[in-house]
Amino acid sequence: MALFSIAENAQKAYVVDSETGLGCAIRVETDVTKLGEKADQSAFPRFELTDTGSVNVRGPRNILRTACEFAIEARDSCSVFVGTAAEIAATVYSFGNSTLSSIDKAFCHDAAQLPLVKRLATAADPNDFASIAAGMGLELSPRTAHRIFSGQIIEAESLIERIEISTPAKGKASGKSPRSRKAASKVRLQREDVHAMSQAVRAAYSDIAERYYLDGDVDPGVRVSGGSIIVTIPLVEKE
Repeated sequence: MALFSIAENAQKAYVVDSETGLGCAIRVETDVTKLGEKADQSAFPRFELTDTGSVNVRGPRNILRTACEFAIEARDSCSVFVGTAAEIAATVYSFGNSTLSSIDKAFCHDAAQLPLVKRLATAADPNDFASIAAGMGLELSPRTAHRIFSGQIIEAESLIERIEISTPAKGKASGKSPRSRKAASKVRLQREDVHAMSQAVRAAYSDIAERYYLDGDVDPGVRVSGGSIIVTIPLVEKE
């Protein structure tokens, strides 16, 4: 229903960038003044656990609900984020920084050859950042790009982290409360702490990599997302 609503109300819908194996960015433009029931469009769904163990979804059949249902269904294969253009850019920038090595960033002469979600990490300055973001369908001013660079804009929280399921017995949501989750999402690791953690993980991984004929000489990525510290270790075959 949400996708049908998009098709019915969209003024423009087009592919911004798409390359095999590198990702796809799609932009949809809608005149929100012509949308009915605007409050329903921003209502976040509720998930209630039944006595039989199934989950009932409550709330308007809007884009947020459809995105949440997809996030649950595809939780083992991808992460789903919803936010402003600046928040999504900050999220993608953080992911790129955690998955690209310093060498990849320094010697990348064409960001278009990288996956979409890693390109912003190669930006040399706020103007370059805004230009790359525009190529992904994210319109940002250089001032906003500078705020992302300096860590003033917090990255979006994944929908899986935001979903809470109420139990029928106590009616109490599982997991952290929204207040504690919001506070945790503001934590930003200092550059030296990220480096220290990355090196500690690298040392621990090197012995394990040897057993699987993998190269242990890699730079693990470290980032904060959704109230968690996420460590990413590139798997590189040993030559």
